Amino acid sequence: MPQPLWDYAVATYARAGVAAACLALQDEQGADVNLVLYALWLADQGQALELEQVAAVDAVIDEWRREVVMPLRELRRRWRALPSAAEFRTSLHELELQAERHQLETMVQNLDPGACQAGIDPGTNLAVLGQYWGLEEAVWSDLKAALGVADRG
Repeated sequence: MPQPLWDYAVATYARAGVAAACLALQDEQGADVNLVLYALWLADQGQALELEQVAAVDAVIDEWRREVVMPLRELRRRWRALPSAAEFRTSLHELELQAERHQLETMVQNLDPGACQAGIDPGTNLAVLGQYWGLEEAVWSDLKAALGVADRG
């Protein structure tokens, strides 16, 4: 069964510099990497992200993220210092990825398709996320550089 958002997310995250930029956004700004990848995927699909759309999809995934994804991530990170927990950390990481995949699938299922347009700039969708989260435009610089997206300005 095709999972276009998951496939896009995996391929994009694997690009040089993207994972580091996404993790910095997550750890330093509190951004949800899956929402970032969702915004980028929508731009790739020719869909401009609307502020109301971000709020709606965030509301749908919020409980899953708080109750499943984040606790798995936190536990896996806490176990970094325990060499005897390496095997368990690997299992937790796989479970965390499955939980994130479920989150992305939920996002697609709740997608309110808008009109597609040619040439949607990924930076435009990132700016909408920044507005939603109250982030400065500059926080996207590393991610935009990794993606080859020009800064507006």
